[in-house]
Amino acid sequence: MRHDPSGGNAVTRRRAVLLAAGPLLLAAVLLSTVRAGEAEKTAAPAMKVFDLHCDTVYQGVKKGWELKGGKGAVTIPKMRKGGVMAQTFALWTPKTGTWAFLQKLHRKFESWMQESGGDIELAVSGDEIDDIASRGRIAAVLSVEGLSPLGGDLEKIPVLHGWGVRILGLVWMKSNEIAGSSTDPDPAKRTGLTEKGRKAVAMANDLGMVIDVSHASDEAVRDVAGLSSDPIIASHSCAKALRDHPRNLSDDLLELIASKGGVVGVNFYTTYLSDAPAKTVGRKTVVDHILHMVKIMGVDHVALGSDFDGAKTPVGLKTAAQHQLLAKDLLDSGLSHEDVAKIMGGNALRVFRQVTVL
Repeated sequence: MRHDPSGGNAVTRRRAVLLAAGPLLLAAVLLSTVRAGEAEKTAAPAMKVFDLHCDTVYQGVKKGWELKGGKGAVTIPKMRKGGVMAQTFALWTPKTGTWAFLQKLHRKFESWMQESGGDIELAVSGDEIDDIASRGRIAAVLSVEGLSPLGGDLEKIPVLHGWGVRILGLVWMKSNEIAGSSTDPDPAKRTGLTEKGRKAVAMANDLGMVIDVSHASDEAVRDVAGLSSDPIIASHSCAKALRDHPRNLSDDLLELIASKGGVVGVNFYTTYLSDAPAKTVGRKTVVDHILHMVKIMGVDHVALGSDFDGAKTPVGLKTAAQHQLLAKDLLDSGLSHEDVAKIMGGNALRVFRQVTVL
């Protein structure tokens, strides 16, 4: 409790003044206090967030979750509370996947955009993200996680582009006609790009689609980096130096992605962050991975890729509403406001803007 220099309690003195001044002044002071409290609750978060990955669309199809509210780590109210400027929604198909299921996911995404009342809009370029944000709305970026549903038919890539997909994840947990996967059950299949994969990279470059190497084998990451004329991303991956898991990226691969001008979105999945029990993993572990990547790649190449609604995430970082807690942790770690702003959203926006402009 704050005290005045004369030794009297400041709150007590204030009450005495109010009582002497009469009910009108008391009402005015109380009204100003209420308004101040409301302003504090509705104040815009300090950092604009661009999250490079979530699996919410799949949950909408399989479990009937809605984007306007209710279950799910990513909803419009939670994104607003967490300061989300742009959210990438992955179209993810389980196992080998099918084109029909991918179409079903896309229809669900489109229905969410139509039903949102304008709170969230599809963005296909960096300029569109800026425009949507300037109107107080959330930008939705569309990605595909794994190209198995294409069945090797590369002519479906322009179809994806026509849907508004601007981030192209080449592979998921098993190798496909495009590339080897880092987690394929058969280590012999953890190879690089196939001939079709090389063509897919060229098509993505020509169409202005960001190539995503999360889940790709180490060899495939190197192949993509060598072939792509644009910066590449790993939308949701962690640092292998801190957690030795096939899905994570070694320091040399982090450096390679940075050398291309790309970014890595740090994944919040506890299994990729730590080998400790999930319930013991907190936000600090995410901070540790971010700081390691900053050290290896430079601050201009680190971003966020939550994997919300597709993974078990750390204590204190369960929904999109909690992004600003992570921002505060990063500031407390010693990073500058400018650098934290880059990590929370600026770096991802830079790459997205650069690649999607033709």
